[in-house]
Amino acid sequence: MCCSRQDDAAPISGFDCRQCELRRWIDSLWCANADAWRIYQALCGRMVSLCSLYGYVIETETKGWTATQVLDLLRRLDLIASILQPSGTKTPSDA
Repeated sequence: MCCSRQDDAAPISGFDCRQCELRRWIDSLWCANADAWRIYQALCGRMVSLCSLYGYVIETETKGWTATQVLDLLRRLDLIASILQPSGTKTPSDA
């Protein structure tokens, strides 16, 4: 069972990250894509949405990055969002 695919009521004892298909998939990503996936997950957090902290998360996660690196991240985030949140659908934090 994967913790990223379960609701908050699922028992923690059932998770096994060593056998997790999603974990293996994430571990196989290029570094830039893994960073984008991690930051995307942070941006989808309920408190980020409720407190409108999107800019803060991006700024904090990209501290020390060049403008080119930040723009590359934004393109990757756009791609992830276009697949997981097609136009007109709710974000995970809206559910």
